[in-house]
Amino acid sequence: MRFIRLFCLVWILLMLGGCFDYNELNMQEIVNGVGIDAVEGGVRVTVVCAPTGGIDDKEGAKYTAEGGSFFEAVRELGSRADKKLYWGHASCILIGEDATRYTDEILDTVLRVQDLYLDIAPVVVHGASAKELIDTAPPGGSDVFESISDMFANEENSRRFFSKRAWQIFREREADGEYILPTASIEDGKMLLEGGAVMKNGEIAGFLDGEQMLALSLMTKSGAGGYLPTLTLLQGGSASFEILANDIKKKESADGAKIHIKCVLSPAGVQGKVDSKVMEDSAKEYLEKSFSGLIVYARENGMEDIFGTNGKTPEVTCEVTVSNILGGKK
Repeated sequence: MRFIRLFCLVWILLMLGGCFDYNELNMQEIVNGVGIDAVEGGVRVTVVCAPTGGIDDKEGAKYTAEGGSFFEAVRELGSRADKKLYWGHASCILIGEDATRYTDEILDTVLRVQDLYLDIAPVVVHGASAKELIDTAPPGGSDVFESISDMFANEENSRRFFSKRAWQIFREREADGEYILPTASIEDGKMLLEGGAVMKNGEIAGFLDGEQMLALSLMTKSGAGGYLPTLTLLQGGSASFEILANDIKKKESADGAKIHIKCVLSPAGVQGKVDSKVMEDSAKEYLEKSFSGLIVYARENGMEDIFGTNGKTPEVTCEVTVSNILGGKK
């Protein structure tokens, strides 16, 4: 009797050690990123997989499928891929401009799919489809998703786009109902990551270009570093400036909101003989025009929430100091 009990116990323990749903690495394809476009009757989803390193797979496989929703298209992808798709490595979701009406659905799917991590980065494709951008050959031979990840890591301080992850967007959407996604486009046959798409109630309220994003970053103290473009100085010559620091003071009242901005700049490149006073006045004039232009554009498009002043149109004043610390080259 004891022998039978012992035999049953050992048999049960051996059965518990098995894995009925295991997936070895060679049974999967690792998704680098996904592109989403609107098509008649739904959406088209394109995924790019990481190369396996084999002779016949130096660029990685691409799969495309369509469905009535993002979830349906992703499910259809599973039947077209040669192996099981693993999504945990995906770094970026490209959303075509025509597909931005599906953004809330896409984000909610990201929240619920177990394989997808919340640090994935949504990016809106402006002026082209997501598939067109995916098919654009990026520099260095990597795919477009690796290039975007590199730009997020290396060029975030340009201030010309805000690098956002899905978990940050969930937080902003719950708090304000309005958020900004970085935008990518195709320029001269190459990918350009610059600007932002202002999302409001699940739709695009408007697009901001790189200079508007720079102004917004200074008004909201988002990001660090960055450069002003090369400016023609008020008394001749030209100069570009590195942004060493900026600080803001914000005051809200029942009548409106006021923002005072202090910028410390360093000359990054100067042509002509000019003194610091001329450079300060020129930079201040440029910034004040940028701030006022952005405020007008936001008010005309109902995007006042981007300033973080509870929907009130801010009055902006600016103070510029040019440091004698030499900046880098633009």
